[in-house]
Amino acid sequence: MLNSKVYEEAIINGAEAVCFAEPVFAEGADSGQISDFRIIFANNALTGFVGDAVHEGVLFSSLADLLDDDHWIEVPLQVYGGTLRYVQKEYFMERLSMWISVVFTRLPSSILCISVQDVSVIHQREEDIIDQNNRLAELSDKLNAARIELNARLENIKALNASLEHLAFYDKLTSLPNREKLAHDLHENCLNCAGTDKQICILLMDIDNFKNVNDVRGRETGDGILCHVASVLSCFKTDAVEAYRFGGDEFVVTITDVDATEKMDVLSDKIMEELAKNHIHVSCGIATFPEDSNYIERVLSYADITMYHVKRNGKNSKMIFRHKMQENFYRRVLMESQLEAAVKDKSFMLFYQPQVDIAKKKLRGFEALLRWNSPDFGWVSPELFIPLAEETRIIIPLGEWIMETACKTLAKWRKDYGFDGIMSINMSPIQLTQDDFIPKLEKIIRENGLPPESVEVEVTEGIAISNLDETVKLLDRIKKIGVGISLDDFGTGYSSLSYLPKLPLSTLKIDKSFVRNIAQDHSAESNITEAIVSMVSKLGIDTIAEGVENTDQLEVLEKLHCKNLQGYLTGKPMPEDVCCRMLGGDKSAIDKLGDETVDYQI
Repeated sequence: MLNSKVYEEAIINGAEAVCFAEPVFAEGADSGQISDFRIIFANNALTGFVGDAVHEGVLFSSLADLLDDDHWIEVPLQVYGGTLRYVQKEYFMERLSMWISVVFTRLPSSILCISVQDVSVIHQREEDIIDQNNRLAELSDKLNAARIELNARLENIKALNASLEHLAFYDKLTSLPNREKLAHDLHENCLNCAGTDKQICILLMDIDNFKNVNDVRGRETGDGILCHVASVLSCFKTDAVEAYRFGGDEFVVTITDVDATEKMDVLSDKIMEELAKNHIHVSCGIATFPEDSNYIERVLSYADITMYHVKRNGKNSKMIFRHKMQENFYRRVLMESQLEAAVKDKSFMLFYQPQVDIAKKKLRGFEALLRWNSPDFGWVSPELFIPLAEETRIIIPLGEWIMETACKTLAKWRKDYGFDGIMSINMSPIQLTQDDFIPKLEKIIRENGLPPESVEVEVTEGIAISNLDETVKLLDRIKKIGVGISLDDFGTGYSSLSYLPKLPLSTLKIDKSFVRNIAQDHSAESNITEAIVSMVSKLGIDTIAEGVENTDQLEVLEKLHCKNLQGYLTGKPMPEDVCCRMLGGDKSAIDKLGDETVDYQI
């Protein structure tokens, strides 16, 4: 067992800085109140910390400067007088620039043991940790701020991408998906339909007479109609149904579902019915993938072909694609290209049909009629190619060629045969609306040395009254230069006698539909024709009955005092050389009124 001498040596020479102190009681205090402590021992390790400042006999109160704490004595007082056996306290020694940990322990002998330890390293580590934590916190704040900024930029990018996508894939006016979005969606839907029973049905619609709305009522009104159509179509949108603005006044609706064609048939009726409530009428073409084609682009073109087929057959309707339409479409495209070539090559022909004065039994003149022998289609009916020429505006250069050729032919006949009749030339409404129409007509007449009254322009009844006031102004200008004006196809359109006095007409042509049954007993056509002839004769307008094919019809027309006739009875449309033979032959042949008509087949 170790003796006390060994313990003493261990404390004196130990590594831990230790000192002992005894309490100092306040003077005159009967209660034994402690006012300070006096050091009674300090080991070598402690003096190594603080030097000679701490030694035997020194009061704790005198060490306040050393510890930079005026109140430091309060801690040992708490230990000595309290319930705690020891208290640990840390102090910073300014003059030594170190942190020390001081443990005050009350020994059973009422001696206070004070142990001191240098904790500067620990404090430094703590400070380093605090600095590091502060730096990490600062870095975290910066990262968080950067994250917030990055998220904001990503949101801006997303918004910009969404805006760009909307600009790229949505129509600005109607906000409907556009043609590019349609192509994208059709491709996606085709992939999704692979291996399933689903169909993709495409409805392509075009607003009827929309150009007239823009031209007459203005683009703002037209835009309003487009937006209304888009609004109506949007009401039918479902997971399987989508609507697009295809461009201009064309819209597309798609259905991706089983039995899509049947569903589109029903849906298209609802759409047209809803649009009709606002007097908006559309022409619709319907085609289906994969029934009509395994290529979705071709299905879209089939819907387009079908829509145009509806347009050409009265508009305001719908139709489902049939492959015969494709054949007709390609035929039409080929015919259109050949029309253009024919105009350039001047491969059209003019035929001339005689018009005869019934009472005088004399040749009144000829009507110039356009004919076309196509290299692929043979002789094409004017009822087929003239509307196409008008639609493609080929009729403008073609009409000018007709005027030049007919007038040149008339000039030749006047010179070679002394022909003093008229040349009647049909005019397209598109020609009449050209600003330079009358100057060109005057120039052609002048260059061929013709008296203006030897030329007559023919206009149809529908053209004449489609815009009556403007038509009257135009026809007045034509009449002023001396050219005659003939109203063709009277009775097939509006059949109103009230507008006739307003038109500066020289001739009115009674349509062949009236002449066909005119010789039958008690026929309504005979009565109508009699009324027409009676009225227009009082207006100083000559009449020409079209489609006269037999003498029975001729006899009735003579009784009704119809001025002139035109038809197979007196001659079919003939090429120029046949007309020349007739003009250079026996003029008395025409007096027989049909016994020796020219039999020329077209």
